[in-house]
Amino acid sequence: MLISDMTDVRILVELARGYSFAEAGRRIGLPAATLSRRVARMEGDAGLRLFERSTRHVTITEAGRIAIDHATQILNEAKAVDHSLEAMRGVPAGRVRVTAPIILGQTLMGPIAAQYIAKFPLCDLTLTLENRRVDLFEENYDVAIRVGDPGLGDLTKRTVGEVESALYRGVRKSDHRPLSIDDLEGLPIGLLRSNDLSESMLTLSAPDRKARTIPIRPRLVSLSPPILLEAALQSDLIVMLPRMNVRKELESGRLERVCAPWVTHNAPVNILFKSRHLMRPAVRSFIDFVTEPLMTALVESGEDVISLGESHS
Repeated sequence: MLISDMTDVRILVELARGYSFAEAGRRIGLPAATLSRRVARMEGDAGLRLFERSTRHVTITEAGRIAIDHATQILNEAKAVDHSLEAMRGVPAGRVRVTAPIILGQTLMGPIAAQYIAKFPLCDLTLTLENRRVDLFEENYDVAIRVGDPGLGDLTKRTVGEVESALYRGVRKSDHRPLSIDDLEGLPIGLLRSNDLSESMLTLSAPDRKARTIPIRPRLVSLSPPILLEAALQSDLIVMLPRMNVRKELESGRLERVCAPWVTHNAPVNILFKSRHLMRPAVRSFIDFVTEPLMTALVESGEDVISLGESHS
């Protein structure tokens, strides 16, 4: 039998998405060598090659496409059974797969995840932190938490707040002289960025939507708030940080904001999910549960809350 179990099904479906053997194995939880052996066994049972492999690419053959079509049908039917049984029970149970951006996830989602699995003992949670825009349909995720443009498509959104980044400096090292935006021109700045390829300019925005772009010296560039925060506390460097990452230091007086109320970034936070029609109770339980603590966490982090609501694309 070519397809002997659900692992074979998942292997075929993941390879159909264009992933390498190594990446498909990672997503399934199999070593690449094990995945390769299972594909070879399926090809032996079929008497045909399902995939053409090179060092960089995996190409699906005609026989492979037929096998993948059957595997996709099996997977969809298995999901339908799970959904039907959960709907009959009406009790949240099963795994909920959630994706969130790295900084927000590391800063806010730990306590929320712990509270969720404690409240729903029959539910399991996979929380993946990455900054790319995950396709919930193609990659089999249930919920996405996104900062900025939600990129709706066929998804529903629930807006729960906003995140804001601003400029800060350590109180221990600074002379406490208030700084204006003009004072920042040419100063060394720590930037919250993924790379140092952008020009040495910084744009700040005011509550009245005015904007100023000034030349700066990017002395430290990092996408890690703890690194930037430590640099501000241990030196005279002014750094860009999300407000949700500096609450404790502001309250303790170790850190102070520079050029308030100007901000370097401001963006909404949305919970995105597929239609509620036939939604599994476990997924619904997570969406309903996460809304309030996420809003509260954003407020307690010094953020302003946007009105709560749902909208469709």
